[in-house]
Amino acid sequence: WENSSLRKWLNGDFYSSVFANCEKALIKDTSVVNRDNFEYGHNVNYETIDKVYLLSLSEAEKYFRKDSDRKSDSWWWLRTPGDHSGSAAFVFKDGSLFDIGSDVNNSGGGVRPVIRLKRTV
Repeated sequence: WENSSLRKWLNGDFYSSVFANCEKALIKDTSVVNRDNFEYGHNVNYETIDKVYLLSLSEAEKYFRKDSDRKSDSWWWLRTPGDHSGSAAFVFKDGSLFDIGSDVNNSGGGVRPVIRLKRTV
């Protein structure tokens, strides 16, 4: 995730072109903690600061408890590494999680960006 072109795009061109300045003022910098995919033994344990990011495998399970809650018209990327360094986990169209992942150069999937908003009084 740290060096991915998707992260660069989400926090660069996507962020700049999708949100108006008044909306950007409401989006928090978020500490995004990236952990190992324990199933496949990747040594990933770092933090990034992002305006826009993707859910991890564990966050997808936490925030969308059932497959039906994650269901979509296409499969979508997660930021958790897959079974090798060039892959990332994703969510199938039916909402099931695929921790083995797909090659990160696979452009057939979707992206569900995540942002956190500042509290306003």
